[in-house]
Amino acid sequence: MKSTVLSLLLFLFVFAVHARPAAEIVVAQDGSGQFRTVQEAIDAVPN
Repeated sequence: MKSTVLSLLLFLFVFAVHARPAAEIVVAQDGSGQFRTVQEAIDAVPN
């Protein structure tokens, strides 16, 4: 039981360290954002 809990904690720690923070994407037709259309923003997201 103790090793299972430790394994779970280790897994969660490794996952948290490697998780990327969410990117903020701003779409605005007036040019004040990073992109003018939603499609431009979608196309800019890496695979």
